[in-house]
Amino acid sequence: NSRSKKLIRAVLLALIVVLISLLILKLGMRTRMSVILPVKKVQIYGNRYVMEGEIIRLLKIDASTSILLFDREKAIERILHDRRIRRASVVKMYPDTLRVYISEKDNAAIVAAGNAQYAVSADGIVLNTVKGRESGEYPLITLKSNNDDIKIGNEEWKFENNKKWRKK
Repeated sequence: NSRSKKLIRAVLLALIVVLISLLILKLGMRTRMSVILPVKKVQIYGNRYVMEGEIIRLLKIDASTSILLFDREKAIERILHDRRIRRASVVKMYPDTLRVYISEKDNAAIVAAGNAQYAVSADGIVLNTVKGRESGEYPLITLKSNNDDIKIGNEEWKFENNKKWRKK
């Protein structure tokens, strides 16, 4: 009987110590006094069009970010606000690394405007600029300088009377 009371006291004491430690940790993180288990590395996988710096900015991490308190769900929501990204996941790799896996929208066409060419998704989102050699496998849409004519492949189209497109 006294043995079980000692065991219960030991368990309660350990629980109180853990709870107080967590409270101190939480308060310390809110006041930014010290960072326990800071995020030191971010590894990004799956990006072709979205630059790593853009993803890190969307994560909203800095030197005072603790991996313990980092909110993965909010970070994923912020990443998905970039319309070029279809899916995202964030994995905490203790003690100090975040792994970000993204799936970007696929390129469906190349739009040429002036001297630049842009990769564009099927829903019309500009993904990024591309170099000439990258554009060969996709349909090429060329915007003419007067902005009311376009060229799709070898066919030219004109926007008439602000109403409809007609093949030239």
